[in-house]
Amino acid sequence: MIIFGVFLLSRGNTNGITMIILGGIGAALSIADLRTLQQGGAKGSERIAKHLTMMLAGTIATITAFVVTNVPVRAADALQRLNLGFIVCLAPTVVITPIIVVWNRKIGAGKRPRGMPELP
Repeated sequence: MIIFGVFLLSRGNTNGITMIILGGIGAALSIADLRTLQQGGAKGSERIAKHLTMMLAGTIATITAFVVTNVPVRAADALQRLNLGFIVCLAPTVVITPIIVVWNRKIGAGKRPRGMPELP
């Protein structure tokens, strides 16, 4: 994705910005998963936090795909003329990422949502 994003930007297509950013996020999450696996896997609250991060990242990807596919053509054309089409793609990331950060901090601090069992 990152290489394709650089290619798009070299052609003057601002969608390359989206490809670079989302490709970078995907690469960072993949590297973090590989490091966790090399260290024997996540346990307890770390496991819950990593699972939460990945599930919400999947939610971001799903919402982004839906928005990009279903934005009315007129709105997309107007944004493309202003070279702002990448905003539509990055909006779910900007909105949901703070939720991931807040929940990970709560879980890391030992706070549990109501109904969540104690972690070993």
